[in-house]
Amino acid sequence: LSEHQLRWRTGVILNFEGNRALVKADRADNCVTINVSGPTPSRRRLLAIIRSDFDRIHSNFKNLKIEEIVPIPNHPEITVRYKELLVREKRGSKTFEVVNGDDLLELNVQDLLNGVDLDGNRSRSNGFGDRDNRTQALSLFYSYSHKDEHLRDELETHLKLLQRQGLIQPWHDRRIPLGDDWGQAIDDNLNRADIILLLISADFIASDYCYDKELARAMERHRSGEAVVIPILLRPTDVKRTAFSALQGLPTDLRPVTEWDNRDKAWLNVETGIKQVAESRSADRF
Repeated sequence: LSEHQLRWRTGVILNFEGNRALVKADRADNCVTINVSGPTPSRRRLLAIIRSDFDRIHSNFKNLKIEEIVPIPNHPEITVRYKELLVREKRGSKTFEVVNGDDLLELNVQDLLNGVDLDGNRSRSNGFGDRDNRTQALSLFYSYSHKDEHLRDELETHLKLLQRQGLIQPWHDRRIPLGDDWGQAIDDNLNRADIILLLISADFIASDYCYDKELARAMERHRSGEAVVIPILLRPTDVKRTAFSALQGLPTDLRPVTEWDNRDKAWLNVETGIKQVAESRSADRF
């Protein structure tokens, strides 16, 4: 998101799906402000990604008190606590008033929440760090060649939206702690995964570990119904007569991600497909 963008000690410019975000920290006020500009639907998607990253960071600190505040449109000097809006929504409150100088402003709860949340997001999760939400999320495993790590990173950014919505909890081998048995960690996570993504390229097929070990075990679990295996074609390569050739893959029509004129549209296509699988499997599970 920040590639080729300005960044400094207390801030960064982010780019995503035609939107730009300025994330800036104010040490004196212990505050981080997020300003996003661009088309409204994808603007909220970028905001959701940023918030998910902050939630993940915050979850690493015990007893850290965090408060999210929502600025009022056309009145940025007036803010409302995000949790207050959630309470009002839960209690069925549609509007409320705040003081603005010598006047009162009537605010719509849904409008304010929908300005910062993705559709359906609040019904599943109010935060990336929600422990109960993480336990219900489906485990997602990335099987990929390290030569495609940059593409996996791009996909992971887009799937953070599904993670924030409580649909998935992703894992890949870069999350193995120092000193741990990497082979055992991969086996454990592969064997417990609900969704297994095969990030397909010539390097994946050429990798003995990816193809002979991870793919073989993934297909066993797919055939038994324990997991769903989804091939994702990253780069042009011949997938005929492969062990996964009979599986429906992504993007649509198996058009390689790198062949799309707009990479964001390719990843959105992939994200949408994975979301459909995750929602279906989650419904069957719970």
